[in-house]
Amino acid sequence: MAHRHISTPIPWRGAELSQHTGWHHALTAHELDELDAAVEANADTPLNAISPANFPLDRLAERLGQIREELLKGSGVAKLTGFPVSHWAMPALQRAYIGLSSFLGTPTPQNRGEGLLREIRDRSDEGGTRVDSADALNWHNDRTDIVGLLSLSEAQRGGISRIASAIAIHNHLAAVNPAQLDTLLADYARFAPGDEVGGSSGIYRAPVFRYEGTTLLTHYSRTYITQAAAHAHGHPLSAAQASALEALVDAADQLSFEMPLLTGEIQYLNNYAILHSRSAFTDSEHQHRLLWRVWLSLRDGETWTG
Repeated sequence: MAHRHISTPIPWRGAELSQHTGWHHALTAHELDELDAAVEANADTPLNAISPANFPLDRLAERLGQIREELLKGSGVAKLTGFPVSHWAMPALQRAYIGLSSFLGTPTPQNRGEGLLREIRDRSDEGGTRVDSADALNWHNDRTDIVGLLSLSEAQRGGISRIASAIAIHNHLAAVNPAQLDTLLADYARFAPGDEVGGSSGIYRAPVFRYEGTTLLTHYSRTYITQAAAHAHGHPLSAAQASALEALVDAADQLSFEMPLLTGEIQYLNNYAILHSRSAFTDSEHQHRLLWRVWLSLRDGETWTG
């Protein structure tokens, strides 16, 4: 298969991202005043009705435009710091987060369609697994265009976010092992459990990497591939498929960047260009890791694929 060298969004290695400043933004006092006023103006607006049309952020709009550009054409990563999570009561805090995020994309339902915000915390005492536990999370991406995480409080220890450029992983494999890249460009069986976004369960097939226009779309979760392999109708991985997935993970580990999320920090990721994972964490009686996740879809007619 003829492989392409992909350059948009920008491929990066962890050490390179640490030297790049375009992805890191700190809210100013004037911007926070504007955000506060927008929240107050929308005190009675349902979350699903908040949009840039009714959430005035004239001063912040330029910065949020820069963040969108960074997500779609730059590194694919953005971090916004200084979000005052203790400033608002819970409903106002939700409006502030949704209103801000709506300038990057349209918030879409999660939790089987029950809401726009998904709590990320340890629910293992309620039977929670994977994201609903304190366990480490493997490399994956979510089922949306842009994913955002707001840190409301931190674990006592661990819970470090790790990110890796899927574009850099693709280019690396094209150079060192094109046969494994060929395998990742072919279909893998996946299991659709119907969780979070609803819908029926079943098996479907999709590649990990797919060329689209001048860029690359990435769709990877080892969990759902493993579940398809163990399904009653059986879609076991071939040796070549398993080897290619291990090569992808090894490359992600080599190229990754660690991004701790402190209280009041928001991480946004281009979900097709970035893989993310998380280290295991430990909560204490008085210190618990809690994040809100938002899924954002590009608006009708918008595209970043060239």
